[in-house]
Amino acid sequence: MFRRREKAEPGEEAPQPKPGEVEGPYLIDWWNAAASPHQELQDLMNARAHEGYRLLTTQSAHISNTQFYLIWGKDE
Repeated sequence: MFRRREKAEPGEEAPQPKPGEVEGPYLIDWWNAAASPHQELQDLMNARAHEGYRLLTTQSAHISNTQFYLIWGKDE
C-alpha cells in the first residue's frame, strides 16, 4: 500500500523556493476548512490545475488551523 521513497542524491533535488522568493505568475487563494466542504477544495484544485497552476505550499491563516492560504505557481 505504501512505498518507501528513494532518497535523492544531494545534487539531484530541485531547489525549493523560499517564502517570498517565488518567481513568475502565482495566485493565492484563501480556504476555510471549517466552513467549506471537502468537495469545494477538490473543485478549486481541479480548476487551478486546468488553468496551468500547481500548488506550491499552504500556510495556516489562523491559529485554529482551519483557515489556509493556498499558494499556486504557474507551470511554464
